[in-house]
Amino acid sequence: QIFNLLLMRLQGGKTARYQRLVTAYFAQFVGQFGSEKWIGLMDSFQPNLSKMILKSVWLPRLAADAPVRMEIKIQAIGLTKIVCETPALLNNAEGQEIWVMALVALVKILSSQ
Repeated sequence: QIFNLLLMRLQGGKTARYQRLVTAYFAQFVGQFGSEKWIGLMDSFQPNLSKMILKSVWLPRLAADAPVRMEIKIQAIGLTKIVCETPALLNNAEGQEIWVMALVALVKILSSQ
């Protein structure tokens, strides 16, 4: 239910602040429960929704608005789990592109600290 509300709000109006907060929440969820669980949950709402969120919301938000302080740790852990624990991303060209974008975002976050 919570994810349904978050996704409806994300679809309805994407403010910069909301994108920052929802991506931090997604990163924390991935850090606690794993990337496969997050991907399964997102894709249960709509097929390939996790890839769409990564490609059009999460990773562009990190490129445009770099995380600070505590959020750096949360995003680094979440992205590390996505890069390392999600072999499904490497199955097709779109997934590989998202994997590379996630890796670049992770390296950028770690090098900026």
